[in-house]
Amino acid sequence: MIIPDLHQLEQIGVSRKDIFILMHMMCIILHIFINCLILIFYYVETTHTLDDQLKNLGTFQTAEEFWSVFNNIKPSSGLALNSNYHLFKEGVQPMWEDPANKEGGKFVLTLPKQDAKMGKGDEWWLYTVLAVIGETMDATGDEVSRT
Repeated sequence: MIIPDLHQLEQIGVSRKDIFILMHMMCIILHIFINCLILIFYYVETTHTLDDQLKNLGTFQTAEEFWSVFNNIKPSSGLALNSNYHLFKEGVQPMWEDPANKEGGKFVLTLPKQDAKMGKGDEWWLYTVLAVIGETMDATGDEVSRT
């Protein structure tokens, strides 16, 4: 991080109050992930190409960025039939043809109706996402969308 020269900021007309605010903001600690991730919404529409069916909901590399995306999407229980969310490392295309996915698979969770009605699916989706972004889904942390 580059620390600005206070005298230069004053010379270009930045007030001391604004300098203080800037310095305070620079001290905020972010919780950075090892990888940058992308949350994608996918919906099946037979008249559209695959690219048209994928919508990037947000890219994040910090916990703060993740929550700003995750807290502003529909819960998984609110998605239409045949639509879903995908979480990929940045640079990995959400398609089987991407070399990073050549040995890949798909994680699907089937819930008993009683658990689904109680909202357990949303809770389990959140725990799964947190395991992926925290790279604790497997012992080495690199089995999900290897790059």
